[in-house]
Amino acid sequence: MIAAAIAVAAGAVAQAISGLGFALVAGPLLIATLGRAEGVRLTVLLGTALNVMLLVGDHRRANWRIAALLLVPAALATPLFKTAFSHVEGRSLAVAAGVLTIVSAAVLASGARSRHAAGRVGAAVTGVISSAMTVLAGIGGPPIAMFAVNAEWPAETIRPTLQVYFLGLNIVALAVLGLPELTLAPWLGLVGGWILGIVVSRRLPPGVARPAILAIAVIGGVIAVLRAHP
Repeated sequence: MIAAAIAVAAGAVAQAISGLGFALVAGPLLIATLGRAEGVRLTVLLGTALNVMLLVGDHRRANWRIAALLLVPAALATPLFKTAFSHVEGRSLAVAAGVLTIVSAAVLASGARSRHAAGRVGAAVTGVISSAMTVLAGIGGPPIAMFAVNAEWPAETIRPTLQVYFLGLNIVALAVLGLPELTLAPWLGLVGGWILGIVVSRRLPPGVARPAILAIAVIGGVIAVLRAHP
């Protein structure tokens, strides 16, 4: 559990700096330590708490309208994908989603942008893709992060707006999955990582956020591909 607490702290630092990355960093070790079902539940619960902690004092900078445009389609699509993917072999779909994430991140890193993808329809499509990746591989953050980069959200709004989206999605997940058993060590890691992440994020220049987001999105795409293999 000490190793799990360290992983939780590292994930909290990543999310405090870029707005996402907690589940990518902390989730695998929590699942390996506690088993898949309990590990996923604890990851979601800790992530929910971290969303709230990062929104404290920063919620006024969040774009709640855009977060809702992303969240509503994702929340509605999640049970549909869960039912659909239970009857089909999802490995090839997970690989396709992972590869699409990696390619999209590379295109955005080159400076290319799409105005059509930044509007309401783009937000709805992104929310649905995020929902599909959550069901397939447990990684719904990268599509939302790339939407933020493509739409060129101001640096100060990226982190809080992402937290609003993830908070809503995590609440839906907790309602479906249930609560885990409470263990002290991961919570200590969460608080420590949150404090350290806030301190570090305040000392970094604003331009660091977007490269960090794209890097984490690529990692998420790679993990989605790897998880698709038995």
